[in-house]
Amino acid sequence: MPRMLVEEFFFEAIYSSAINFNRLLSEAAYISDKLSLQANTQNSRIKLDLEEFWVPLEYDIPDLIAMPSKSLGRALGIYLLSMTNDQAAIHGVPAPKRYPIKHPIDTNLYMKDRMRQTHDIVHILTNFNTSQEGEMGLQAFYLAQRCSPLSPLQIMQTIGNFWAKKIGQDYLSAIAEGLKMGVQAEPYVAFSRIEEKFIHDIDEIRSDYNIVPSQGSKWNWM
Repeated sequence: MPRMLVEEFFFEAIYSSAINFNRLLSEAAYISDKLSLQANTQNSRIKLDLEEFWVPLEYDIPDLIAMPSKSLGRALGIYLLSMTNDQAAIHGVPAPKRYPIKHPIDTNLYMKDRMRQTHDIVHILTNFNTSQEGEMGLQAFYLAQRCSPLSPLQIMQTIGNFWAKKIGQDYLSAIAEGLKMGVQAEPYVAFSRIEEKFIHDIDEIRSDYNIVPSQGSKWNWM
């Protein structure tokens, strides 16, 4: 079967209610190559991490909770505690221990693991909660930052569900916020060494990254 054109892919994602998700994943890899999304993320920040064999700070929840009251580290500690009450206990294990990076490592695998390691942190910085709408807002942030070829897929699938009247317009509003936030923020936030800023005030970190957090909606933490 011939490959779909990019335009055909997005058209089908929006208008078809019976898309095979495995096929979408296959097409995502093809589109990723065609649009050079992975090449766009080969920035100097990632190259420097790989050259220096850099790995993020490992931490435990008590270490985070002990940090200053308005710090990013403490906010993350509280977030992880709430996640263990609300979801699987595995969330109580901080991300660097769940997804350890061992050098030397392939660039694409490094990027994938860094997104896993910083996912909870980016949730906090953007103020998108873990509701379905909040997760879509975060995926839109990733899309605007060119972090992952899977983000466009998830967003197109959400738009398709909206078109089919399976979900409400709140999803589109969260996506719009995430796109705007991701465009105006410093590039590749998810790949930065955010862990080195844990003791800093969370609002100062947002200012450093030029992140204006989402506020006042049901997909926000507060």
